[in-house]
Amino acid sequence: MAKKKKNTPENDGFKSVESALSRAENFIETHQKAFMWGLGGVLAVVLIVIGYYKFIREPRIQEAWSEAYKAEFYF
Repeated sequence: MAKKKKNTPENDGFKSVESALSRAENFIETHQKAFMWGLGGVLAVVLIVIGYYKFIREPRIQEAWSEAYKAEFYF
């Protein structure tokens, strides 16, 4: 008969997952400031693009449509 091993694959799997999580946590803790700067930069770019479309581009498009309507009406 086969002998049972004391270290089952399940226990080894949990240990490897646990060590991977602890390494990931340490990496995030050491580079937290860089992550926050990166996230803030991405957020700033997104807000600038949304603001451009909402407050600059749309009013100009509306003004262009109204001017084009007047020109076509009087043509």
